[in-house]
Amino acid sequence: MFASNRYSRHIIVMRNDQMYSLVVENEKQELLPPSVIRAGLNQICELADKNTDPVEPVGYFTTTGRDEWAKNYQKLQQTSEQNKANLNLIGGALLVLNLEKEEFAKDRKSVV
Repeated sequence: MFASNRYSRHIIVMRNDQMYSLVVENEKQELLPPSVIRAGLNQICELADKNTDPVEPVGYFTTTGRDEWAKNYQKLQQTSEQNKANLNLIGGALLVLNLEKEEFAKDRKSVV
């Protein structure tokens, strides 16, 4: 498993069912200028909006119950080393920022 790492320098940005990593602090743990962060966020939104390849919205499995989430998480980690590295990157982020365009119904069922 992983835990959030205060010494991390990146955030995870969700857009169009995709996840991106964005560095927001320098090596001295100082926030980058707002204009730099804003430019990064804009670039992520543009990139995600241009990508029309269908993707599985795996981020939504976190809405399931704790036991089901743990099983799904373990399966994803074991699928490939890339999945494991990506999950560690997500888990080690300062925070996750959701910039999805669509809203989902509160009663939406699990997709995993």
